[in-house]
Amino acid sequence: MENPCSVTLVRHAESEYNALRAKKEADPLYKEFQHAYETDIFSQETRTLAQKVKEKFAMSTGDYNTRLTEKGIRQAKMTGEKLSQQIPCPDFIFISPYYRTKETLLHMSSTWTELQKSLTITEELIREHEYGVGVLYNDWRVFQTFHPEQKEYRELATPYWYRYPQGESIPDVRQRIEIFKNKYSSIYAEKNVLIISHHRTILSFVANQEEMSSEGLMLLDKSQPPISCGVTDYKNTKGKLKLLHYNKKLWTE
Repeated sequence: MENPCSVTLVRHAESEYNALRAKKEADPLYKEFQHAYETDIFSQETRTLAQKVKEKFAMSTGDYNTRLTEKGIRQAKMTGEKLSQQIPCPDFIFISPYYRTKETLLHMSSTWTELQKSLTITEELIREHEYGVGVLYNDWRVFQTFHPEQKEYRELATPYWYRYPQGESIPDVRQRIEIFKNKYSSIYAEKNVLIISHHRTILSFVANQEEMSSEGLMLLDKSQPPISCGVTDYKNTKGKLKLLHYNKKLWTE
């Protein structure tokens, strides 16, 4: 399989869900719920607080339709401007079908207008890690409070292998990233490629490319998870993709 000249991966900019999660974690109600969860997941108090958290922090849209925040729009514009000075204009742009990745490309293109001339391909294989029915609860602790057997199963399976009901495990995501690479290998050989995607898909791309074990991927996810509009880039060196930067931040607050 021939490799591209370069591959640049950009995580989508800050989304409404990202902002809501930060707000939730600072909220007194959520902190009270966390304490109850850690004390006794089976108590009525924990269940009552979980219901309040679920109602207070419910999203009005699904994962697919989540939009960028104003901060996210600024991140995307700055990233596009800075990236235009650092890498060649891509021949191909692959984006996830989710709204936040499309918005990220739109605003990157407003400051890097050459991107508008690149061939853009919307590809389902690089969509976000699917959390199945977990998205209805918008929080893994809330989900486990209402379904405590899932907490027990996750601990037995380990987070790497765990799959939410009707969702995916991390190995599922890694597998479709390999399918994606094989699917387009003949057309992007010796071309410059830009991929705008999500946390777990970018992490999986890097883990696969660097031949990481499950432990290596989980350690990277814990120590350096992909940030909003974080840039990871590879360059073809003697026929192999060499990692130049991982999770580089090009925007400022």
